[in-house]
Amino acid sequence: MSGSEMPEDHWRSQADSMLKRKGPWTLALLLTVTVMTAIICFSSQSAAESDGLSKGFAQWLLNLVPSLSDVVTLRKLNHFLRKFAHFSLYFLLGCGLTGLANRQRRMPPVLLAILGGAAFAVTDEFHQFFSDGRGPMLQDVLLDTCGVIVGALFIVLLKKVFKKDCPSDQ
Repeated sequence: MSGSEMPEDHWRSQADSMLKRKGPWTLALLLTVTVMTAIICFSSQSAAESDGLSKGFAQWLLNLVPSLSDVVTLRKLNHFLRKFAHFSLYFLLGCGLTGLANRQRRMPPVLLAILGGAAFAVTDEFHQFFSDGRGPMLQDVLLDTCGVIVGALFIVLLKKVFKKDCPSDQ
């Protein structure tokens, strides 16, 4: 073996080391970009498209679980699913942003994630102003921000529970 050749174990060790250092951050970046893209796509839908998508899913659930229609109407289930989607997407955004923010040391990562997520929620609602038949709603900004807060705190809790590499470790 010449001096420029390295054993395979060396390269495997280098790759493992890099994954341990950059893997969680890369996962957080991928999650954040994917969720932001989904949010922008959903916000770009017209009111009719958005309502049709959520009503279709609500109807599918009612068909899947017929006894559910004894408890809730299609209209109320549709409303719940729309708000649940807001909260869930922003929960995931809070997880991703916390993972990204933990690499810097100027500001507490959770605070940075919450501020970034809330700012994105405001811009998302403003964006809806330009979608046919839709408009910004303060209650959605508040719900979205709650989702970010819960997602950020979830990552902090995971980190404390497992005390090892989590998306917010790097």
